[in-house]
Amino acid sequence: MVGLVLVSHSPQIAEGTAELVRQMAGEVALTAVGGDAGGGFGTDPERIQAALEDLGTDEVLVFMDLGSAVLSAETV
Repeated sequence: MVGLVLVSHSPQIAEGTAELVRQMAGEVALTAVGGDAGGGFGTDPERIQAALEDLGTDEVLVFMDLGSAVLSAETV
């Protein structure tokens, strides 16, 4: 199974996008990672790593919103 990880600088955008994808795709392995470690605007490689590990799928697609989210995901 392929899982999805959504990475956004905004916790609200990450969760809102995840909610929309769940409505469109039905049952899908999906995790949203939004904001930095303190819940503010930004990204956190450690939280992205945890999301990838916790998803429990054979493969994962990672979708990111801005350039530094790409850098954080690539760091993982």
